[in-house]
Amino acid sequence: MDQQQETQNYFDSHASEWNEQSQKTNYNTIADRNWTVTDSCERHGNVRDFLDVGCGTGQLAIQMAKKVPNSIGIDFAPEMIRVSRENATNSGSNAIFEHYSVFDYDCAPESFDLISAQGFIEYISELELDVFIDFCSRALKPNGLVVVGSRNRLFNVVSMNGYTKMESELGTLVQLIDESILIQSTESQNSLFKALDTTNFISRHPVSHPFTGVAVATRFQYSPRELIGKYKTAGLVAQRIYPINFQPIPQSLLPVGNWAQVKDNLASLVAMSPEDYHQFVPFSSSFVLALVKV
Repeated sequence: MDQQQETQNYFDSHASEWNEQSQKTNYNTIADRNWTVTDSCERHGNVRDFLDVGCGTGQLAIQMAKKVPNSIGIDFAPEMIRVSRENATNSGSNAIFEHYSVFDYDCAPESFDLISAQGFIEYISELELDVFIDFCSRALKPNGLVVVGSRNRLFNVVSMNGYTKMESELGTLVQLIDESILIQSTESQNSLFKALDTTNFISRHPVSHPFTGVAVATRFQYSPRELIGKYKTAGLVAQRIYPINFQPIPQSLLPVGNWAQVKDNLASLVAMSPEDYHQFVPFSSSFVLALVKV
């Protein structure tokens, strides 16, 4: 089955579960990613027009509608848009939700101050990612931001599971370790981005991935350096990185006892920290990058 059709089938049939997940208390990956967008909005200081690509059940666009005059969410899964509109009505929000794939979404150049894509690029191919990056470059106003989440390829080094074995077979572990060491050895995010800009990013990717519990065969991963390099070619420069879902517990122990709860407690501490601790990134299953159009 085509990757995009497989993805659409999954999200259409799991919209209610996704909506419930967004309401989860204690540590919540969706809420953590959404916070990076509202934080980026506040740091920018002049956001009027916002677009959420792959908006899911709409919580982020609804949050942003309280902060900006124009908040739009798009998703290619009809059921996600139905639930988003229902959530907007129930919360009295003026957020707009439209049934579109971003690859079919027509907007004027320089339409948005802020574009978000959370839980999105893992479901599109590398070629489609290039198309999406070009879209962001065209659709953003000067000095606009794209805030994009990614499954973290660096985490494969420490997860000690099928993903670690996959990287070993690809011969990419040394590059991933070198990038992780670089992240650990830089004191500020500015110095980190300068250092990453001088290193080569990985070109070898697997054709499929070990099963993650989501019924989509391939969910793409990137390291921070890979994404920074791809976006830079379109004139989008990394400004901030956020660790998402810090994983301090061995993966094999998460189903045992209360270790999953311990993991959530520690992930919450990292998420609530007021400091920009990029050093957590290699030990987090995801990360978010904020990139500015220059």
